[in-house]
Amino acid sequence: MNLKINNVDLSQFGVMVEHYPTEVHAQRKIDTVSIPGRNGDLIFSQDAFNNVTESIDISLKPCGGRTRDENISKLCDILLSSKEYLRIECDGWAKFNGEDIFRLGHYSGTLDIQNLLGRYGRTTLKFNCKPQRYLKSGETPIELASGVHYLTNPTAYTAYPIVKFYPSYTTVNYASGILRLYADEDTGSARATDLLGAVSGTMQIIKSFNLSNTVFDNTDCVTVDFENLMVTAADGSDYRSKVVSADKFWQPRFEPGVRHYIYTNPFFSKIEIIPRWYTI
Repeated sequence: MNLKINNVDLSQFGVMVEHYPTEVHAQRKIDTVSIPGRNGDLIFSQDAFNNVTESIDISLKPCGGRTRDENISKLCDILLSSKEYLRIECDGWAKFNGEDIFRLGHYSGTLDIQNLLGRYGRTTLKFNCKPQRYLKSGETPIELASGVHYLTNPTAYTAYPIVKFYPSYTTVNYASGILRLYADEDTGSARATDLLGAVSGTMQIIKSFNLSNTVFDNTDCVTVDFENLMVTAADGSDYRSKVVSADKFWQPRFEPGVRHYIYTNPFFSKIEIIPRWYTI
């Protein structure tokens, strides 16, 4: 079995997964209150989950014209050099409806990994992972031109997307509600004319996300991460101060089991939605 970290296949450094890793599912965050004189506790479930520890048994050997020590150094650099969560893929992890998944985590195992691998040629890598088991299909950008589109969340969990907005240089007004979401539990087909009519009020608007007129003055793309509430320009500059939205900073999200209708206005050449589907 192979292991990939940040899209680097570690088999090129002689790393192989020795055993199927244990599949760990995250625990929901719960607050409990004990009331004197009453049996049991009151439970208040949060819409959030705890991190999990994933352990992966590996072995390492000379490979690629490098000695084992050289491969160990390469592995340590990959595990320890990043300041962010690592993207982790393991062949032994269970799929979701036949789809490959990946996790985000940071290395939390022993720091004498070089000594252990040098002495025994094998060790256990431990990662402190986010609770989500992300679907690879949720990484594929969905490109939408102006108009009405629909998108259905295939999982049982609410997904917060990344959305990229690209301006149309034939207009200068971007402030009239470029992203509107509607929801309908009916999964049957719907005519686009009916949905366009919804914009004028025949269907209840859930929320609308707006951008200010000047948001594209110095950039060709604005990226909004609706999970981390970050807004960045094409060069990575922080653009949160340029966002105007009802309810301060509304987080568009895709609820499970619901068909979402998305309306984008013609003030933008296109938008790209990275849905980030996940399961637990």
